[in-house]
Amino acid sequence: RAAIQEATALPGADSIEFAIASGPQTITLSAALPTITQPVTIDGWTQPGYSGTPIIDINGSGKSGLVITGGGSTIRGLVLRKFSGNGVELTTGGGNVLEGNYIGMAPDGTTPSANTGHGVVTLNSSNNRIGGPALAQRNLISKNTAKGNGGGIVLNGGGGNVIQGNFIGTDITGMVEHPNEARGIAIISSSNNLIGGPGPGAGNLIAG
Repeated sequence: RAAIQEATALPGADSIEFAIASGPQTITLSAALPTITQPVTIDGWTQPGYSGTPIIDINGSGKSGLVITGGGSTIRGLVLRKFSGNGVELTTGGGNVLEGNYIGMAPDGTTPSANTGHGVVTLNSSNNRIGGPALAQRNLISKNTAKGNGGGIVLNGGGGNVIQGNFIGTDITGMVEHPNEARGIAIISSSNNLIGGPGPGAGNLIAG
């Protein structure tokens, strides 16, 4: 929380890195995190002991999820679960990157731990990248319980977003269904988005 407050108080881009002892760590929230209004990289890959799967676990404990309005931000290598509402909300400011996160699943990648909104939602935010072709960039986005047009990823307004290499509605093995409540990916009044792609690793696995 203090690191986000510092980053949003300072002009320009900042980076938040982790050195909480070593190995898996859980941060259980007592209140919602501050809105990110300036470009920041929150990099769970920096936690000592990281070896390809996220070990920084943000347990929302029924609080609202991570909201980014400033654009130009990167969220990587985090577990984002048990939020009341969306796991991650990208609003207005674009050019954000979400990679290597578990959203709606526990740190083991196999146990559901739902957010009660969408996994990821963009609101009039453009040119974001969710996932990527490299294995480390894969997001696991499953078991989020928003109804209606919601579920795993919702693109609402804006455009030019790229969604690649993700597992949506499965466990981390890709072999067990953990469906999002309504849809894997919903696109609402959003244009020129790329879902998947022809290159190795670009395709998404969407199930349930």
